[in-house]
Parts: sequence; C-alpha cells; structure tokens
Amino acid sequence: MKKLSPIYKNIITKKIGHNKEIERISKDHISLNKYDVLKEIFNGNGFAFNKDVLITTKDRIYDTSLISKNNNYVLTIDNDKINIGDIIDITIK
Repeated sequence: MKKLSPIYKNIITKKIGHNKEIERISKDHISLNKYDVLKEIFNGNGFAFNKDVLITTKDRIYDTSLISKNNNYVLTIDNDKINIGDIIDITIK
C-alpha cells in the first residue's frame, strides 16, 4: 500500500494554557458592582432565596437571603426593605 503524504502542521512554539492564565487573572481582579451582583442573584440558576448574601450598607450589615427586587429596593427573607442606593457592597457567600 502506498504511503500518503503527511498533513501540514505548524510547529507550536508559544506557551499553551494562556486561556487558563487569563481566566485566573480576570477572576482575581474584576469586582462586580452591586447591580451586576443583584442581576446574577435573580437571573442566575436556582432561586434567589437559596443564595446567602452579605449586604453592607451605610447603616448596618445584613447576613440574609434576598426575596425580591424592584427599581429602588431589595426585600430580604427577614422582611427588611433595603434601598439599593444605600448598598455599599454585596457578596454572595
């Protein structure tokens, strides 16, 4: 049987795994604003009340779960009404 000519291949001289390095850097250095975090909580997989959050406002710190959101307020499972404008930081645990 006649041997066929090999397929042309480029020689790879670059470091492979660049995407993993970029992903690690982007997770470490990107901080989401409060609107992006709220969007992730309510539009993500599962129910919002199953996700524990830590909300820091200018008055106090809430360790709770969220129930609903409208344009100006967030309602927690503890029946606290938090103004979105007062939120300094929100973190999903």
